[in-house]
Amino acid sequence: MKQTIIFFLSGIMLVATLFIPKEVHTQEEMKSLVLGYPFGFYVQDFSRFDPPSLPRKYNFGSPWEVPAHVLWDRFIMSYLVIFIILNLLIIVGRRLRLASQAKYGSG
Repeated sequence: MKQTIIFFLSGIMLVATLFIPKEVHTQEEMKSLVLGYPFGFYVQDFSRFDPPSLPRKYNFGSPWEVPAHVLWDRFIMSYLVIFIILNLLIIVGRRLRLASQAKYGSG
């Protein structure tokens, strides 16, 4: 059950990284803005927009308005990194809690 929760939480966190703004300095960079962390996995083409000035920050745009594609190998690697980090945090938290209970009692 816990792994299922971590599985879905990892996916939610991964999708949330698409909304972290990336700064664009040139029109050329707007053609293939790579979004997502820890490895950029979602590429969007913002070149149809004409910003009043550069640099400018962009984040996830609607796929119906902004052409996009997914880099699946990077998507899977990013997902695995987040999944592993969440599992490690849970393991460390559990060990700290057990160590604290052993030291100070279970009360």
